[in-house]
Amino acid sequence: MLFRSPPATILERGTEGIKDFLASIHYAKRTHRLDLSKMGLSSIPPEVFPLTGLKRLALDANDLDHLPPEIGLLTSLEELTFSDNHVAELPPEIGNLASLTELDFKGNQMTTVPIAVGRLSNLTMLSSTRKTSRLRRKRLWRQVPP
Repeated sequence: MLFRSPPATILERGTEGIKDFLASIHYAKRTHRLDLSKMGLSSIPPEVFPLTGLKRLALDANDLDHLPPEIGLLTSLEELTFSDNHVAELPPEIGNLASLTELDFKGNQMTTVPIAVGRLSNLTMLSSTRKTSRLRRKRLWRQVPP
């Protein structure tokens, strides 16, 4: 994978911030887990999307105002957390994350959950507020069109 320059917020953190970011990306290839929480990110770095084997992606406590459609490329994701950001809506491509079991977006600006979340048949935990909901598979999940 060819690395681009790290995001400006990472560069501003100096050598240690850059090393932490690059190490996180490097280890994610082996561990299938990537934690980019509390890095001051305003967008998800493009280096994340080729990591299609990721099982867990944590983007908590950043400055994200949206999730790009490319999030749908991470089809192996089982856990996606981006709590305490500024995201107002989820892209429809969130429905491509068929392996997702946990979705945590509490502390954002969302008022509705897109219908595409209904396609996530393996989803068992949804945290949209400070309370976490354990989901039971109901008939509703099967009624959502692909």
